[in-house]
Formats: sequence, C-alpha cells, structure tokens
Amino acid sequence: MASDKDTTFSEFRRTVNMTAAEREKWLHTAESKNVGQKSTGKESTGHASGRHLVAILKANNQDMTRHANAPESQRMSVSSQSTMFVEAAQLVADLHQRVSLDPEELLRELVEGATGAVPGAQYAAITVTKRRLPSETAAATHRYPVVLDEIQSRCQQGPCLSAATQQHSIRIDDLGADDRWPRYRDEALQRTPIRSILSFGVFRDGQTSAALNFYAEPTRAFDARSVDLGLIFATHTALVWTIVRRDQQFRRALFSRDVIGQAKGMVMERFGIDEAAAFVLLKRASQDSNTPVARLAQRVVAGDYLPR
Repeated sequence: MASDKDTTFSEFRRTVNMTAAEREKWLHTAESKNVGQKSTGKESTGHASGRHLVAILKANNQDMTRHANAPESQRMSVSSQSTMFVEAAQLVADLHQRVSLDPEELLRELVEGATGAVPGAQYAAITVTKRRLPSETAAATHRYPVVLDEIQSRCQQGPCLSAATQQHSIRIDDLGADDRWPRYRDEALQRTPIRSILSFGVFRDGQTSAALNFYAEPTRAFDARSVDLGLIFATHTALVWTIVRRDQQFRRALFSRDVIGQAKGMVMERFGIDEAAAFVLLKRASQDSNTPVARLAQRVVAGDYLPR
C-alpha cells in the first residue's frame, strides 16, 4: 500500500510533467483547485500558478509562430527561450530521483536548480513569514539571502516580506535607488553586495506565507526572461512546499499515535485495564484538564503525569 508521502510525490511528478495542453485541461478539474495552500474561498496556489504557466507557454508558442519567417538569429533567440522553459520544468521533474524522496532536500535542490536556470541569478532562497514571529529562511544557496532575511525580520520590511504577505511579484533593478523599504535598503547595502532582487509570492495559508527570491550583485541583472522562468520555479516551489507540509503533518501524526500507544500501555499496566478502557481514561483526563490527548500522553510517557 502506498504511503501518504509516496502518493504526494506521485501527484507532484505528474503535475510538473504536464504539457501546456494537459495543464490547461487540468485547470478545469476539481483537483487543480486544491493543489497548494490557499486561504478560504480563494484560488489555490497550484491553480493560480498553473494559469500563469499556461499563459507563459502560450505566449512563447505565439512568439515561435510569429517569428517563423524572421531572421535566423531572432528565431534562435525565441527557440532558446522555449528550451529554457522546457529545461526548467524537466529539472524540477527529475529532482526527486536525486534526493531519495526527502521533501526538505527536494526544497533545497529546487532552490539550487532555480539559481542556475534563472538568467541573472547568483543566489536564491525561500523566505517564510509567520504573524508575530521572526521570518525564517527555509532554504538558501548562500549566506547573503540569510543575512537579508535577518534584516527584513528585524526591520519588519523588505521586498521578500512584501512578496510573501501580499502574494505578488517584486523586482528591484537597483537596490541603492529603491526607496520602498528604506530601513531594509540601508542595512542591506551596508552588509551585502546585493543590488538586484526578484521575489515571488509562493503561498499564503492563514498566518503563514512564503516567497521565492533571487538575488544578484550587479544592478539590472534581471529581465523579462528572468521573471518568466522565476515564475515557473515559484509554481513548482508551491507544489514542493505542499509536499513538505504534508510530510511534516504525516510525521506528527505518526509520532502522536506512537506516544498515545505508549501511554495507553502504561495506563493498562498501572490499573490492570484493557486498551479501550485506558484510552477512555486518557480522553477523560484530556477533557478535564483541557489538554490535547497527544500532549497529555507525552506527559504520561515522561513520567510527569498519570490519569486517575
């Protein structure tokens, strides 16, 4: 029987390997509306990203058709761009084979692959924000993105925070000339050589949101191709993040089940009762103390508490 983790990876591989036509058809299914994190009543990350990808691929195909009779150099440029899109999708589709199906490693590999594929990018990272908590760097290719996330967290402002919380794309061509986040800008200029930034909102779920960010030291390092390819990787990052979240939830569920099982065994031995009676005792103690059963079970296993 396939595990929850295997099923999730199977869904991921199938999604990233879709052609433009298959993806457009998929957008009309109920499944697409539930891919990726979403706020209640809003379009899912996977569905929104799928729409963007179809638009990019369609525009690219139109460019190919429009330039069919153009000079060879122009046709080669458009063809090269199409190849980059295909290679980016293929890179993501192949990642799972190189990381032994570990979701967190897949996230790191994705960020590294994105850095090499997005024109102009030297570094990349994923910023995760939670309300009233410091922002975190979930994955990074260099210390500079980590430093910039620390600055944003302390100043409570910055392009990656804005992209994550507002779920849109932000492009900075010259950080020194950008006055949208002055406190962040001044410290970032002092502590890092980063001058160009490209940030994509990846998902927002309740009080948690995230952004995929690309960085470069030269000014004006990113162009339209960078934005399009960055969006493709932002799409796949949203899907990978869903895998990570599911895997974490699955691990927590297994841990809780094991701890509750151990606690039931200890209660059964202490009071000479069967498994069903032991669980009833734990559940009653949970209700009386307004404490989740799993947390109460941890106290029982640790020897700090025994229900009566």
